[in-house]
Amino acid sequence: MLLAGVMATTTPDGQVLAHDTASRPIKTYRHPAALTRYDFATRKDLFNARMLAPLVSGESPDEWGVLSAIDNQLGNWITPYLTANKIANTINAAFPVDGQPALRKIDEIVSDCAKILDVEEPETHVRLSPLPRCYLILAGDQSFLILTSAILNLYEGQEGELRFIVGHELGHLKCQHGRLTTASYGIQVAIQAISLAVVPDQAQVRLPTLGLGRLCTWMRESEISADRAGLLCCQDPQTAYNALSRQLHGLGSGSEWIDPQHPDFDAEALIRSYRQWEDEPFVEFVQRAKRFTAESPFIPERIAALKAWADSGQWQQILARTDKKSPGQLAVIDAIAVSGLAKQGETVDAYLIAYDGHRHLFTTSVVEDCNAATWRKIAFSHQHLDSKPIFFEAWDDNLGADTFLGGFTLYPVRPPGFEDGQQTVEHVPLVWSWTKRSNLTRRGHAAIRLAFDKRTE
Repeated sequence: MLLAGVMATTTPDGQVLAHDTASRPIKTYRHPAALTRYDFATRKDLFNARMLAPLVSGESPDEWGVLSAIDNQLGNWITPYLTANKIANTINAAFPVDGQPALRKIDEIVSDCAKILDVEEPETHVRLSPLPRCYLILAGDQSFLILTSAILNLYEGQEGELRFIVGHELGHLKCQHGRLTTASYGIQVAIQAISLAVVPDQAQVRLPTLGLGRLCTWMRESEISADRAGLLCCQDPQTAYNALSRQLHGLGSGSEWIDPQHPDFDAEALIRSYRQWEDEPFVEFVQRAKRFTAESPFIPERIAALKAWADSGQWQQILARTDKKSPGQLAVIDAIAVSGLAKQGETVDAYLIAYDGHRHLFTTSVVEDCNAATWRKIAFSHQHLDSKPIFFEAWDDNLGADTFLGGFTLYPVRPPGFEDGQQTVEHVPLVWSWTKRSNLTRRGHAAIRLAFDKRTE
């Protein structure tokens, strides 16, 4: 269904084009077949979400391991700011459910974006607020999309840009970001309340805990993943850049300060070098957390990341997908070789455990007295989606409790034109700080030989 103010034409090949009468023509709107979250979620998003899941398990923040990890490393001074009760109160107060039903035009945008991303359409509400926000509330199996009056005013007359904003939020839904988003929002707001005057000198030179560092990385990466979903919904990169830029300058499309002859913003001029929160001293992290709002952090970085993905053409390949069959296939792992398992001159009794998420796939045999190990003729077939991660843990077999060594992640992608049964070798680094911070600097490397078999129906 077309929106008011949008004219439609049909090209000779049958493609529907919609022309936004308030701006330039944009393509509307292709619906890709068999879309999965692995089509657009970043690898860091997938990796850190898997690692963080145990740290935010449980229905109450009292059960979240990430809070105790922060307190244990930084000291009791931080407890008043990061108590579970404060986090819970922040979460409860930050997501009001009440609001008016959205207008028909908005419902049509939400409905079409939900179809593009293949997610269940949330119940949409408009809420009176001076803050330009669009966000999701998850209540059991039900999802609610809340748009404030301020964000509708900001994007008035720019349906394409509003599609990006709505698609961004539905991208979080597609990527199953709900629990981690709730945890990260509560912790970030709590950190914003920290007075820098109370931070002890010794804490000012410490890095955040592994859990907090991963949470910061995931927060950024989840936004980048969701921006890709927004692009899939608005289907025009410049529209997406304009939508993000508008959150920085806060000017509506009808503002007299915007030249109607040149309404587009220069994405390149907004791109800045990335700043990694987890690599900053804690006091710098607090300052940075207090500087940005929880709703839209890292916009210059997000624009840069989105532009890189747009320039790659992957979003166009996704939108062009017409095969409605399941994209699943068999990824057959044949052999794995791992080097750098022990310090020079030392050996371990190594074995590997493979996981699909947290589901155990297989465990290899033990290779004794080795620094490097190879496992051949594994012949493990795994029902798989392109880019869905498989996690491998390397262990040292001891007489008592086994010792965890490190891990690596495989993101199998069937190359274009790849024949069934044809083999390829993927090379990935070992990560020593898999479960805790590590000062190891030696290089570890894994080579995985795998093939792809017939796609499943």
